[in-house]
Amino acid sequence: MSSMRVHIFIILLVSTAYIISCDGTSRKVKPNNFVDEWVKNTSTFVQPNGGWTSDGVSEFAGIVVHGSFTSASASIAIFSPGSVTSGEFTISFISIESGEGSDFNGLQIGWAVNPDFYKDSEIHFFTFKVNHGSCSDNACTDFDYNDGGLKFGDILTPSEVGRANQNYLDLNIYQDTGSKLWHVVANSKTIGTWRGQSFTSLQNGATRIRFGGEAFTPKGWGSSPPMGSGRMTAGERPVTAYFEDVTVNGVAPQNP
Repeated sequence: MSSMRVHIFIILLVSTAYIISCDGTSRKVKPNNFVDEWVKNTSTFVQPNGGWTSDGVSEFAGIVVHGSFTSASASIAIFSPGSVTSGEFTISFISIESGEGSDFNGLQIGWAVNPDFYKDSEIHFFTFKVNHGSCSDNACTDFDYNDGGLKFGDILTPSEVGRANQNYLDLNIYQDTGSKLWHVVANSKTIGTWRGQSFTSLQNGATRIRFGGEAFTPKGWGSSPPMGSGRMTAGERPVTAYFEDVTVNGVAPQNP
């Protein structure tokens, strides 16, 4: 199957999430063999964990793909979302998931702005893992780093709004089907591997992949913080946040 560039422009303004196609028009992704859901205003699996969530509203905008997967990859444009205050966070990520209820396993990797967790308003390379409990970044002691490359928690440089050449976080999360271990490639370098005991249901591969963004705000605050770049101008790439080169199992999800 030939490669196809898929752009997911993500923005959150006053608690309204939009996915904008590359031609600048709002569009739902209809179910087919690859892209199964277009989702907005629903929470993902981030759980209460030291500065990540409390009592509040978590909103997700993105695409969800169901099936049997051993890899997911995308280039995520890095933008400063603007004002994110204490108690809030905003993230853009790839999520691999398997299982339900007490057997649920999930792994999110991408970039995040979370003033409470990081004690600043910078953009950080982050991970959030769930398997009978949860951990984030270097609190996940079952991730073995290789020498060099990014480390979870590192600060990322955002793109300049309106600049033609933008900054990306290139991600590939893949499973070695022999060892069952999940590896993380960031900006063309394999940065490390999750140990065998890191997951239970995900040892048999992922059954659901999410590409998108999420914004969290405490209960009763009203509007959510910005998602992506915090701007939407008819899907203009130098201004609006997006994903590109999206693949699952090495193949681009297909829009109908």
